Amino acid sequence: MSLNDLGNIGEFVGAVAVVVSLLYLAIQIRQNTRSLRAQAHQSITSHIAELNRTIVESAEVASIMEQGLADPLQLSAADRRRFNAYNSARFRHYDNLFYQYRAGTLEESQWRGFDNLLRFHFEQPGIERWWQENTPYYSDEFVGYVSHIQAELKRPSIAPRTDSNDLW
Repeated sequence: MSLNDLGNIGEFVGAVAVVVSLLYLAIQIRQNTRSLRAQAHQSITSHIAELNRTIVESAEVASIMEQGLADPLQLSAADRRRFNAYNSARFRHYDNLFYQYRAGTLEESQWRGFDNLLRFHFEQPGIERWWQENTPYYSDEFVGYVSHIQAELKRPSIAPRTDSNDLW
């Protein structure tokens, strides 16, 4: 076997090693992506549970939210601050979800459920009013998306809900 043959064998072995390394790296990246998405999903679920727990554990907060959804101007100043604080947290969460969806961290099927819930909130008069006053505190992209939702909901073909399901 000549030196040239050994060189060719070395090149072949090196090329195979590079391909194997690239395949291994691709598998690791895919597993890492899955892990990150699972962590994001867990974080989202925990945050939603925390928001819901506030209402579930306090009849007072639940009452404030119910009244605020109908007309936040009917709330006392202190209750209006609580309504505003709760919705600030809720919509900061939606803004984050929207960001995660656009960044590819949140899958389409997950986003659709949150999008439907976001649309439900904008069928509530109190949320419409609250949003008008708080729009400047959210990302331009999210504000644009919400404007799109509001325009869709105002179309005559979409009937607003008349029930008051407690979907939070």
